[in-house]
Amino acid sequence: MIQLAISPLVTCLALASMIPAQNSEAQKAAKNPAVTPQPRIVEWWFARHAKKIGEMSKGDIELLVVGDSITNNFETVGAKVWKKHFEPRKAINLGFGGDRTNHVLWRLDHLPKLKKAPKAAVVLIGTNNICWGSDTPRQAAVGVQAVARKLNGLYPEMKILVLAVFPRRRQASHPHRKEVVELNSLLPALLKDIENVKLLDIGAKFIDAKGNLPKEMMPDTTHPSEKGHEVWAEAIAPELDKMLANRSVRPPSKAKAAARTGDDDLLGSKVDVSGSMESDAVLLEMKAGSSSIHDSYIIHGSEANHSDRRRAAYTMHYANAKTVTVDTENHWVPVYLVRGNGDGDYQ
Repeated sequence: MIQLAISPLVTCLALASMIPAQNSEAQKAAKNPAVTPQPRIVEWWFARHAKKIGEMSKGDIELLVVGDSITNNFETVGAKVWKKHFEPRKAINLGFGGDRTNHVLWRLDHLPKLKKAPKAAVVLIGTNNICWGSDTPRQAAVGVQAVARKLNGLYPEMKILVLAVFPRRRQASHPHRKEVVELNSLLPALLKDIENVKLLDIGAKFIDAKGNLPKEMMPDTTHPSEKGHEVWAEAIAPELDKMLANRSVRPPSKAKAAARTGDDDLLGSKVDVSGSMESDAVLLEMKAGSSSIHDSYIIHGSEANHSDRRRAAYTMHYANAKTVTVDTENHWVPVYLVRGNGDGDYQ
């Protein structure tokens, strides 16, 4: 009788002891405001969100650029840089001034799901959680992790480039700078197990040899100038090219730009494509630096390649061995005898 009375008691105590362990992670998350989706109850914020819903609904977006005012400023001080580097990549600016990770999580929950998944996303968020914010660096870092996971959950095949938080304040000794450094130090471990996520720290490109943040880069010690936006865009361009299937759209150098004729139709040959032709077309994206071999009678074409790595196309056409070249002065295409006996001047 004693044993029967004790066993249920021991079992109940064991179960009771397991409950706190199982709920510990949930309790930690509940105590972290950085991972709790939350809107900002201000008119301009909801108006901007509505505008972005409209832009997302139109589709044809390959790159999501997610962040706070630093990203938002690509529409103001960095507008020229955005037009140069991001518009050709079919990007949408999802930066909202003053946002923290919890605000981004809410926005991502309340955007329309794109029918065609974007190829890539860039995330820069977390600076408002710390410094003047109320979160600890660890809480903010977990918030960044939550944003990366949210994006991965929405579009599992999408490549995600998470940028380490940019340096703030002029001197490296400033408490805000130290908070940023601590936050960034936590990100590698938090992001390493999320599929298709890469962490990139470009902060060193903004500071000088002494570790100070020059005014020409960030006039107010937080937001990049136009030059700072250009440095930012150039620093991530190689990664964007990789994530967007090597669809390079980097602008040509000044020397190359001067040598261009202004016409992207290199061979001066154009074909009017009908609807049925376009529907039967096969998309074959050539990476910068690659080459293709195809019959010259196949209608082919591409957008201009402005990268430093050329794409080469070798076209050929088979003809009867009795075929001869008539216009020997202007016909610059070489002719080779592949098989049989011919009458032409073959190579």
